[in-house]
Amino acid sequence: MAFSCKSPVVNFQDYDGILLTVGSGGGFSGIYNEYSLLKSGEVYKWNSTTKERTYVGKFEKKLAKQFFNNYKTLNFEKKNINNPGNMNYYIKFDDRVNEYKLLWSKTVGMDSNVLVFYKTFMQKINMITKR
Repeated sequence: MAFSCKSPVVNFQDYDGILLTVGSGGGFSGIYNEYSLLKSGEVYKWNSTTKERTYVGKFEKKLAKQFFNNYKTLNFEKKNINNPGNMNYYIKFDDRVNEYKLLWSKTVGMDSNVLVFYKTFMQKINMITKR
């Protein structure tokens, strides 16, 4: 099993480690939702309307480690993707020294590794939030 619904081990406000965040928003409503993954596997959701960050579940440490490793292996921090539009998608990596952000609107011509990473991350998020 790749997910857990237990209470968070780490309080997001107290966390000072590396974060991997994936989100989307804009369009007619202008609302953004993002999901932040901690190294320990805890996942928190932030919503631009409520400005609240809530615990939504946990990935197994092996899966969390895989996402962090894939981000580095695919050299996302070296990519320069900043193409906002009406509806936006993004991947952020924050090592508490630097923050890297990939931002796009249209998938046509986009780096396929970025799109697969985003889609896979969101599929895993949906699995823990649809329970």
